[in-house]
Amino acid sequence: MKKKRVRHLIILALVLILSFHISQLYSSLSTNDFIFGPPVSIFLKDTYPIYQFNKDDIKHMDELYWMQKTYIYYLFKERNFSLDAWDHPYIYDQPPLGRYILGFGLELLGGEVATTEGGLMLWEKSCMRRLWVNINERDYDSYGTDIRGLLEYEDYLRKGIRNSKISPLDLNYLLKAREIVFFFGLLTTLLVMLLCYILSRDTIASLVSGLLFLDNDISKLAFTAVLTETICAFFMLAILFTVFFYFRHKRQLREIIPPLLIGISIGFGISVKFTVFHMLVTTLLVFGIYLFITLNKGTDTHNKHHNKKIFMTFICHVFLIFSTSIAVFILLNPFLYSDPLGNTMAMIDHRVKYMELQWLHQQVPIDSTWDGFLNMYRRGILRDDTSGPFKNIGTLDLLYTFCVLVGLKELLVGSRIEIKQGSVGKATIAFVWALSTFLVFTVGVHMDWTRYYLSVIMVSATLFGIGLHKLIH
Repeated sequence: MKKKRVRHLIILALVLILSFHISQLYSSLSTNDFIFGPPVSIFLKDTYPIYQFNKDDIKHMDELYWMQKTYIYYLFKERNFSLDAWDHPYIYDQPPLGRYILGFGLELLGGEVATTEGGLMLWEKSCMRRLWVNINERDYDSYGTDIRGLLEYEDYLRKGIRNSKISPLDLNYLLKAREIVFFFGLLTTLLVMLLCYILSRDTIASLVSGLLFLDNDISKLAFTAVLTETICAFFMLAILFTVFFYFRHKRQLREIIPPLLIGISIGFGISVKFTVFHMLVTTLLVFGIYLFITLNKGTDTHNKHHNKKIFMTFICHVFLIFSTSIAVFILLNPFLYSDPLGNTMAMIDHRVKYMELQWLHQQVPIDSTWDGFLNMYRRGILRDDTSGPFKNIGTLDLLYTFCVLVGLKELLVGSRIEIKQGSVGKATIAFVWALSTFLVFTVGVHMDWTRYYLSVIMVSATLFGIGLHKLIH
């Protein structure tokens, strides 16, 4: 009885702490404690026509970018699906769903969206002029980068910037957009806690995981600035939960609702950021594991016939997931209507070149896989947002890392048990998801921009909660 009372007090204390941090984050929506260096300050001065408030109110320079990107929602809402309106690198540089969500949310809250492309073009022009500073000391040849081709592409981008009327957006609209992002941040935090609870069945561990996900400077920026990393993280978890749902109902394999839900959620996720594509690969890996263990259960005639049915059903479901996700992605992106395959390749090609240009010009490139791993560990696991060289790892960092590794080991043990029993369950799915996320953010992030690692923090906070549960019990 005494232990139960202590447990209830701990839960109450954690709920109060979590509520306090949420209220602190919400109150910080209208304040700015981020300090910009001279290059960004000059950039903001250049772009003053696109906002009607003090530049000190801006938390991140990309807030102006995403606010002006609501012009894409305006095009979609007005049913302007002409290729001429959408066929421009600064329109299709990223998938559009994040812009739709911000634009729809703004109108829902009584705000306004950009109705012209002028502000977006001004942002891009100023960004190239003020922030893309060539660093001549870097040995580009050792990376095999086609510098001439990239510079030619950069010249094409500069010439392609149109001049048109600017839609200035005031501080009130910016704050409303931050509320939308904050809402998705809360939803994502709740899903992190739910995920940890599903995997550990421990209320205290799940509350701690939510607190760790919420209480760090990387999450603070992502939750309170007009950026899409929080929306991206939300859809990653939504996909994971649909995969859970599918394998929970795998005895009813003839039903098409579970694979349809997976396909729709993946389509939505990829339509926010291409990064979410790794969740499709994760899903296919989980399916592959289940097929492997199912097809090796037995060799008698009955089992062979049964396994053949399962194999064909799974193949149909994989096709349904893949085709549904692609259909949703195309449906949400009018640029693809005229030539889905060709224009998708154009989007990807532009994105790759743009990332290479950023890597070429910006001050914080990631030059190797080892650097990528260190950044993933530093930002995503230790939740460190400080600039400069990697700091020395302290005792608390080691303890935190140990707890995360214990959580990962618990998922591995659980997945081995599930596979020995001839099934794929929540531990196997979560283990594959965690490893794939660590891998993708090790090799797939080209710049040391801390907000990119929000999805890794989501994984590490969940693993910490699982590890904490194991160590306590």
